[in-house]
Amino acid sequence: MLAGKGQDLTNSAKKIAAIAVLCSFAVTLVLGVALAAGSRTAGISEPELVTVLLPDWSTFDHTAKEWIFTALPLQVGRGNWQVRLKDAAIRETGMKIEHGEQEWRDALVYGDSAREARELEDTLTLRLRNLQGQISAAEQSGLERGLQQAYNRIRTKDPQGKNVFGIRLPAQPVVPGEPYLLDLTFEAREKTGSASLRRFTVTKQVWPVVLPPSISDNSTWFRADLHLHSRYSDGGDARHLYAVRDVFLANRGYRIAYMTDHVGQDTSPRQHLSRFQCICPPQGQCFLHFQSHGVIVNVTHSPCTVANTWSCYVTNTQRVSIPTGVSFFPGLELSARPTPPPAGVVSADGEGHALGYGITDFPRVWGGRNVFDLSHGPQDVINMLAQNNIGQPSSAGIAHPTSDWLVIRYDWPWLGHLNPADPTRVTTHYRGMELMSGAQTNFSLTSDPMRKWRRENRWLVHSATGRPVFTQRWFPSVRTGSDLDPWNNSKYYTHILVPVTEAQWNDSARTWANRRQMVDNALHNGRTIASLRGSWGRVAINGLLPGEIRSGWATGSTLNMELRLIPSVNGTAQVRLFQGDRADADIANNLLPTPIFSEDIPVTAGTEVTRVFTRTFPGGDQYYWLFVDIRGVGSNDVIYTTPIFITSNP
Repeated sequence: MLAGKGQDLTNSAKKIAAIAVLCSFAVTLVLGVALAAGSRTAGISEPELVTVLLPDWSTFDHTAKEWIFTALPLQVGRGNWQVRLKDAAIRETGMKIEHGEQEWRDALVYGDSAREARELEDTLTLRLRNLQGQISAAEQSGLERGLQQAYNRIRTKDPQGKNVFGIRLPAQPVVPGEPYLLDLTFEAREKTGSASLRRFTVTKQVWPVVLPPSISDNSTWFRADLHLHSRYSDGGDARHLYAVRDVFLANRGYRIAYMTDHVGQDTSPRQHLSRFQCICPPQGQCFLHFQSHGVIVNVTHSPCTVANTWSCYVTNTQRVSIPTGVSFFPGLELSARPTPPPAGVVSADGEGHALGYGITDFPRVWGGRNVFDLSHGPQDVINMLAQNNIGQPSSAGIAHPTSDWLVIRYDWPWLGHLNPADPTRVTTHYRGMELMSGAQTNFSLTSDPMRKWRRENRWLVHSATGRPVFTQRWFPSVRTGSDLDPWNNSKYYTHILVPVTEAQWNDSARTWANRRQMVDNALHNGRTIASLRGSWGRVAINGLLPGEIRSGWATGSTLNMELRLIPSVNGTAQVRLFQGDRADADIANNLLPTPIFSEDIPVTAGTEVTRVFTRTFPGGDQYYWLFVDIRGVGSNDVIYTTPIFITSNP
């Protein structure tokens, strides 16, 4: 990947230096970006500079007919520039799209000094090293601070993504682990004071990852994004952009998408409707669209009122599912009791967020209290979501349970392992936890969400309060969700085990309600696997799959283990199977358990790896979970499985 070279089209001595950088998800725009090695901010009539953010890798479904990318021009320095995309070309094949987007767009002004340009470049370089697994623990905190600053600026300056360009190219043959060179040609002009026109070309490497079909495993594992927002969530400020990217999600291999809009923060009809918009605005035509790529889906909808908000939301979500190939289902995101922002945090939104799935209704009044005033404690929020389940199981999952990154702190300080001696500060009966979400940069076993998840599993199995995994049969299954970024270059996949074949799922006679019920049952029962970029893997124990629970298992009996792994990238897979975990204090101090199975396996994208082995069941309360870290050239992946829980006790 090379820095672009400027060509002055008006004989001016000014040059535009384009810095080609990598963007792993586009709503947050700079979160997850990395800079081309060796480039420096040298260029246009100092200190005006133009930087272009692009995706470094993208994941596509095996049936995708096109590749969709995004690009964001940034300006660092004084001046007032506009940019337009002239053409895009894949160098190896000669495939070229001319005159991509003729509309002039203002270059988003990131900062006005060379120092800010260098700081941005240093952050992006560090991000690239992090994506390649070459970052130290000490550097991780510096990366998060740099990304926080960049995210705040871009989110403030362009909350709706109006500066983002869309690039669509026909899908190309993919050789796993081999990149394509993508040449993008832009033109730039000063908005005022000069008619000069300058052209610059950015060349970058694209590492396409092509996902195989849904995985058959007696039943079928379908890929899902479990945390999406419509354009009108969060007060209608379009902070989540044009969130229903139906064509984009299908292109990226998702089969299931859960809309989890926020609800209002007061009781007025205006706020209620603006913050819980039935996906579509009640006053006009419904546009569920991938705006920067020209893909528009028009869906006729019924006007939303305070009385019919939930039914309208459900109806319009269902209607979106019809033309797209992606099944959209209606859910919610609720905030627990608000608290003042911690020092140094730009905003805080309560003491945690919970996601609701399988909800059949959502009344304005619950338990004699107004649902929408957001004054509820965490357990009330969980109960609201878990008890709205007439005719089918609903469930609540904990969203982004961390303060590890960026501007918002959602620690969810109500987990049992955090308050073992205070049952009044313990949340129970939730069914999942997001291990990967939003602006996350760290997916290791010692990252904050993973530590919380590991500690909570241990507490639920070994807790003196009654072993709720075995006695009440609830536990935090693994989840992922894009959250602020539904077109995020395919970051984060939740594989959900659904009891049908792919052909049966696609049967035209199967109703949307039946698909929804199967998905909601699977989420309620914890039948999930989490993946960063779409790889899939699991261990079965005597036929048991992730999320299953068995009691009365004979101590000393043989556990027949079967490992299956289907990677989406080339590289070396570090496969680790764990039985239980270390003591709580050890997990908190970043110590790792000793695996009962460990192997580093060379893997090829799309080629299945299997291993068969046995272990002896030691008795007591045990749980078994798989962690896979795949490191390769140009891309990597991480897999976590929901545990299999086995006990010799009743």
